[in-house]
Amino acid sequence: MHLFSLSQDLQEKYYYEKILCYYLDGKFEKASITIEDMYLNIDSSRCSNTYLLQVFVYNELSMYNDAKINADKWVMTLEGNQDKLKTEIDNLYARVPKQKSEKMGRVLAYVPGLGHFYAGYPVEGIAAFVINASVLTFGVYNVITANYITAYLGGAGILSATYFGSYERANLLLRKHNYKLTKTFNDNIRKALLN
Repeated sequence: MHLFSLSQDLQEKYYYEKILCYYLDGKFEKASITIEDMYLNIDSSRCSNTYLLQVFVYNELSMYNDAKINADKWVMTLEGNQDKLKTEIDNLYARVPKQKSEKMGRVLAYVPGLGHFYAGYPVEGIAAFVINASVLTFGVYNVITANYITAYLGGAGILSATYFGSYERANLLLRKHNYKLTKTFNDNIRKALLN
């Protein structure tokens, strides 16, 4: 049976469940695509039961303007005193998290320690710099003293592990930093909307 042969009520339920499943599975891009598909295939007046779900999906994708629009729409569907909740939503969306650039983080991560500092982990940055500088110094010292095998195996071998490990760690810390900002913001939005 094709989706188009279903009644508007069943199509509405279908899209709601599909968006919810993608959201709960962490597939936020697919949830967003399904939202767009929903608006193309059913009357927009029937989408009101998905406003809250759309807020959560768009927040996860850092699409804060779309999320706020749907939050405002959702508040309008509520009965009772909407002004307090509307004010709280306005205040929360006035302070959306400013994520750090992953592109900039990758560039800075080429210098051991700088990517860590940029991600907000200065102690790890100092440790990464000291470790990489020590291994590099060890390798150069062994080249100068004509211990080429030790320089190659000890210096270059260890440096390749510490350098690339430091690079990957800096990128991981940056993603962790951005995730924490987004999660805290999204938790505050969920708390405000669901209470």
